[in-house]
Amino acid sequence: MTLPKPFSFVSRNISETRDGNPNNGNGSSSDKSFLASRNSIRRRSASVNSTSVTMSKVCPVLKELAIPEEFEIIKTLCEGTFTKVLLVKKQTDRLVLKVIAQESTCRENFLQEVSYNYFLSPHPNIVKSFNVSFIWEDCYVFAMEQAPFGNLYKFLKNGSVCLPESQVKLIANQVASALEFMHSMKLVHRDVKPENVLVFKQNFTQIKLCDFGSTKPEKMLVSKTMETSASSCAPEICQLVVHENYYTHSSADVWQVGILLFVCLTGSEPWDRADISDPGFTEYTDWLRRKSLRVPEPFLAFTPRLIRLLKRLLEPKSKKRCEIREIYKYLEDDWLCKMHRSYSFKRGALERKSSSSTSRSRSTNNASFRKRSIRITPDDSKVNRKNGEDFDKRFVQQRIGRWVLEAATTPPVDDANTSTISVETK
Repeated sequence: MTLPKPFSFVSRNISETRDGNPNNGNGSSSDKSFLASRNSIRRRSASVNSTSVTMSKVCPVLKELAIPEEFEIIKTLCEGTFTKVLLVKKQTDRLVLKVIAQESTCRENFLQEVSYNYFLSPHPNIVKSFNVSFIWEDCYVFAMEQAPFGNLYKFLKNGSVCLPESQVKLIANQVASALEFMHSMKLVHRDVKPENVLVFKQNFTQIKLCDFGSTKPEKMLVSKTMETSASSCAPEICQLVVHENYYTHSSADVWQVGILLFVCLTGSEPWDRADISDPGFTEYTDWLRRKSLRVPEPFLAFTPRLIRLLKRLLEPKSKKRCEIREIYKYLEDDWLCKMHRSYSFKRGALERKSSSSTSRSRSTNNASFRKRSIRITPDDSKVNRKNGEDFDKRFVQQRIGRWVLEAATTPPVDDANTSTISVETK
């Protein structure tokens, strides 16, 4: 079976224009194509409805195509309930095919995702897709470029390792650029998370945003689904029940970028849900409203400048939330305190927080005096603390002086089995 004509240019350089003509070397053709695509999206996004981008120019006819007969399937990159992403090969060319079950989406929604990805792909931080879509068995399929290093989630090792501050800033800058471009087109991504950030260079100097299946025009009425109940969703969406309607807004993307930066810097999420039923989120909102002066434990490693940025990105009230370009103002600042820059965060911040102060005091005392081989009496364990952690230095000095004095005046104990000195506090 003859392949559709657009497949013939996948072997060319990815910088070719959308109509398949190679760049002429001076960059003018690419620039004109980029501006034309941008103006096209802007015109089509003027009328806010579900078909704001015309589908007629994007694969109006979906032809049948058998993938195993035309391609060599290398491997399955990821797989969900109704979606599968395949890495395939045709001669020496590699590309990615996104396969979506027809039972999970209609033809119009599929073509909408293809058109959004196709017309937004001229941006350097949005994954490039080709004007190629077809039907395979009971699935819709379209083609896009391959990310050599997978997605960002793999670098976080399932939420147990954080990234260096310099790399997180590179990610923040590029994701903000992609979303700023989308927001200028009056489009909302609605699913910004590590799995949807593709890595093209291992040092994160080139990353791209992908997966526009949830993308909708701004101020469009949509329904909350089970998928929108994730921990990265904004509070105005989390407080809704499933199937309840709400209007899309770019501020939801801003919130998700704030969660993305937090995950990259700490290796874990600040809370499970942005809802008052979550103790971590409740502590955060109380801190914002100055009901509590105690900085939440997950934010202790951040500098005041980063905390200021996160407060603006993670503002519970959507109308007060900043725009995505606010990130650019903080890229030159330090984000992590010096003592935490080489620290790899682990999950369980809420569990550590929920432990009682008594147990923490006991563990600290045992760790501090284990090397001295000294048996601590109950009175000695009642030490004064500063800020809940530091010992009162004067108290410690007095106690050490008393031990030295008693050791000098007490005759030696002739007991081979005694390995510690019992001290009685006066």
